[in-house]
Amino acid sequence: MTREPIQIEDHLDAVSSLEPLMRAIRSVAEVAYRRADERSETLDIYEAHISRMLRGATRELSVPERARLLGEGTGQRIGVLLVGSERGLCGPFNEQALDTFQRTLDRIEDEGREASPLVLGSKASHVLSQRGFEPTVSRSLPSFNVPPYVRVEELALDLLDLLAGDRLDGLRVVYHRPAQGFEYETVEKDLWPIEPGATDGDLPSVPVHASEDLEAFVRHLVTERFLVDLYDAVLHSSASEQLARIRTMRLAVDHVQDREDDLRRELQRARRHVETQALLQVISGFEAMEETSDG
Repeated sequence: MTREPIQIEDHLDAVSSLEPLMRAIRSVAEVAYRRADERSETLDIYEAHISRMLRGATRELSVPERARLLGEGTGQRIGVLLVGSERGLCGPFNEQALDTFQRTLDRIEDEGREASPLVLGSKASHVLSQRGFEPTVSRSLPSFNVPPYVRVEELALDLLDLLAGDRLDGLRVVYHRPAQGFEYETVEKDLWPIEPGATDGDLPSVPVHASEDLEAFVRHLVTERFLVDLYDAVLHSSASEQLARIRTMRLAVDHVQDREDDLRRELQRARRHVETQALLQVISGFEAMEETSDG
């Protein structure tokens, strides 16, 4: 059924009004991506210093002390933290991470251990609930912005309480990190036990000597290293989310522009149809007048 030109014009106006909004969302995502990328570079430098200090300090520990402070050993209750998005408009971002998350949970249970799901991001939590999961911990993230360090610090301390309180023996995190272009990849890494890394020949000296000072110092470094590793995952996930949103908005703008072209062509046809009908009415009226005059 052919629509009237006024109907098509209203439809075209409605579609065209979406484009500025999509471009604005894309611009906000581009700014958030740059901020997350910049913070990630700074965090890498800080993580390198913390790791070097931790490696140097743990050399002074006995094997039992090291195992106790770093959480070494095989545990039965493993938490798996999914870092997703707070909002939508980012394509299959959460679903792709959830596939890896599911495989991680299954692998832990196949090993005869207990897997406990945890999640960051309201949208990811919603997707998780739709698949029948009940997270032990569920926290929100800032919308269209980079999560601040202090916000993640609160979560890190809560997770360390779970680990110290024997509710969890280990913790893994599943998240996205940027790849090439607008692509991102899903990765999984251990957050607990802490792995100081291999010893190298350029370690700083540890400015403590008494055993009680050394233990307190190592505990502080372990907490910082845990926080840095968690924030690193959150920053990479945030950057990947913004890349996904930028790509989604670009595709959406392209779709809107294609739809606008289709509607403009439809509007041209409708207007020609109206003009043709009006011309036919004039011709019909003229012919009727001639027949009347001839009669």
